[in-house]
Amino acid sequence: MENKSAEHLKSLEKLVAALKILGYNFTNFECSKIQRIVFQKLVYALQRAGGFSLGYNYNLYINGPYCPSLADDGYFITRNQIDSDSFKFSQTGLVKIANAKAFLAENTLDSDWLETICTLDYLYTFASYRDDKEKLYDKFRELKPHLCSQERLDRALIQIQSLHLA
Repeated sequence: MENKSAEHLKSLEKLVAALKILGYNFTNFECSKIQRIVFQKLVYALQRAGGFSLGYNYNLYINGPYCPSLADDGYFITRNQIDSDSFKFSQTGLVKIANAKAFLAENTLDSDWLETICTLDYLYTFASYRDDKEKLYDKFRELKPHLCSQERLDRALIQIQSLHLA
């Protein structure tokens, strides 16, 4: 087993437990790019909408917000079969997970939706497109032409704006 601190291992157990509640399963993590995309976006949502302090910093990458150290942790989790069965969330922790799930509009395993909402949120929050919907959408379309459903973008923006108003 790769050398990780006891504190980091506990953090990974917490992460796995939260992802299980969201319906994520690590079974196909290593062989499925879609599963790795879903993993990245669920953790993004846990931090942004759930308010978990997991310590992952994202940058904008091919499939939306991406964190290299989180990718490393995902492989570590699968290769070392990190178990979360003994981890119990407080009521506050469960509310945070519910907030992340609500932000994602319950679509916790739809990779296209997750990539759309997380990328749009990243642009809205960190790339100064908050004040101009058309510029926000134009930038999104430039980055993700394959995900440019107007209905999906509008739905995602409503979710994002509700997060920022909370």
